[in-house]
Amino acid sequence: MEKIPTAKIIEFRRKKTDSSKLTLVNNLKKPREKKENSDGGNYWTTSISSISQYYKEDGQDIILDKIDDLLGRHDLANAKISKIMYQRNIEILHNFEDFDFDSFRPSSKITYISKPVDKSVINISGVPIQVRPQHVYTYEENNIKKIGAIWFIAKKDGFETAEIGIFTEALFEYLEINHSKEYEIDPNYCIALDVTNLIDVRQDQIFEGSVPSLLNSSVEAIKKLL
Repeated sequence: MEKIPTAKIIEFRRKKTDSSKLTLVNNLKKPREKKENSDGGNYWTTSISSISQYYKEDGQDIILDKIDDLLGRHDLANAKISKIMYQRNIEILHNFEDFDFDSFRPSSKITYISKPVDKSVINISGVPIQVRPQHVYTYEENNIKKIGAIWFIAKKDGFETAEIGIFTEALFEYLEINHSKEYEIDPNYCIALDVTNLIDVRQDQIFEGSVPSLLNSSVEAIKKLL
């Protein structure tokens, strides 16, 4: 098994029976074509990539232009499945027409850093988990070098708050494994944001207990079936 996308952990938790959970795990063991990514696959790429660009460049026109682009694609599409996909991405983008990202990043000057693919798979309890945030950035506060990250996720009908927390915890582990020797991780800016329903979870919420910690127990349950 090369990796388990974080979204698959939520899919595993949603399975009702032990047999369906085992089937999912067995399917994860099989080699697969690289056609999906951790934010839920190419289905949401057009909206999430635009939101990611908007976060970084703070230009509302990015969202408006992409909505116009997708409206055109929707009108030209012949297949019903394509029309539905474009419409769902458009609906997500409408959520961000007037969205304020100021509270989702520190006020200090930030520097975006690379996210090498070879560092995207981290070891949690011996299980390879794939973590693919949109942005990882560094900044300085009170002469302390800090690091934060944001991960935009999407799913039809959205995720529950506790499920979003699994993405947040995985993101924190990613930062811990790859960057904690150089930077202090800011739990307030370790964020997973569900762009479908605009619910976000920060690592400090998990530390405080207002959002349950489910990542390790979920990974352990998967591990037992490997």
